Amino acid sequence: MPFFLGNYSKANGINDNSQVVGEADSFGLTRAFVYDNGTMQDILTLGGSQSVSYGINNNGQILGWSETGNSVQHAFLYANGNMQDLGALGSAFNESRAYAINESGQMVGASGPDARSHQAFLYNNGSMQGLSIKGAFDISNHGQIVGSTITTSGSHAILYANGVTQDLGTLGGFSSAGRAINNGWVAGSSVLSNNSDQHAFLYSNGAMQDLGTLGGNNSFAYAINDTGQVVGQADTTTSSYAALWNGSSAYDLNSFA
Repeated sequence: MPFFLGNYSKANGINDNSQVVGEADSFGLTRAFVYDNGTMQDILTLGGSQSVSYGINNNGQILGWSETGNSVQHAFLYANGNMQDLGALGSAFNESRAYAINESGQMVGASGPDARSHQAFLYNNGSMQGLSIKGAFDISNHGQIVGSTITTSGSHAILYANGVTQDLGTLGGFSSAGRAINNGWVAGSSVLSNNSDQHAFLYSNGAMQDLGTLGGNNSFAYAINDTGQVVGQADTTTSSYAALWNGSSAYDLNSFA
């Protein structure tokens, strides 16, 4: 089905086959799309008006959320032209969103009665399982999950595997969150000791490294590749730009345009 753009689009994920997924304005509605072989395609909905896709694996499986016919947001899996409703934790009228998928088709996301009260989940082998953590944002090919959980001192980035939660700590502040994982290292963002500014971090070999900024106060990490390069957003003294961290060096991607 042709995809008709309005005035907004955003790419949220890409696989090794250069297939891209994201969200775009289609006649005033936000719709999930897949871009493949030069064509942007609307992947439709679960019966409602709007949808968003967040990720795609190398098997072409796409995930995200869609409105159902009852105008409830549910996580979906899209494969071979079919969109599957993954349901929700608890009541069928609860919301759910799927955020990441690995090469085995395992998915993580969040589900709950509304946007302010969600529980992390793992979807595996046709079943949605609630996890004992606050948020789950990415999953490795080994089934390791990164996200956040509530501690006595705040919300901390975590690595969750085989039912065990590892607190990754912070960069000195009260909160942090893991956003991406390769097959060992975690990238995310943490509040600093002033409990105001946030910096991107890379967690490896048992330590959280402050990745710094482009000269401003804040930075945020959203993705990491298998070589440990991290991408996200960082402040300069005047603005905020897409950023790449390679080791301890930060690069303004705008400067390469």
